Amino acid sequence: MLKALLKSSRELVSDPARWAQGTLARDAFGHNISPHDIDAVCYCGIGAIKLKSHQGEMLDVGLERRIALQDYAHDSLTHAARCISKNPGATFPGYQDSHTHAEMLAVFDLAIKMAVE
Repeated sequence: MLKALLKSSRELVSDPARWAQGTLARDAFGHNISPHDIDAVCYCGIGAIKLKSHQGEMLDVGLERRIALQDYAHDSLTHAARCISKNPGATFPGYQDSHTHAEMLAVFDLAIKMAVE
């Protein structure tokens, strides 16, 4: 389920127009909002995980498990950011807020590659 969550979250932010930096989500006017808000149009990687963990096949999993999967996804992305940046203190939110869209997607790709089915 971790790999599926990472893949669906990556897909959501794969279009630069749907990606946000510095906030979990933004509306069409650029205002910071919850990723669960119906007006959200772009998301950071963590915002995408929060949204996708409450949609589709993830709804078949209990709430406690979905929250744990969010944590595992966050940890996986942080580990991947540390590997790519060669910075043991890197965090995924900090990395994605200070790097390009393509570099953020590369972190997702590595995390997906390393995730266990």
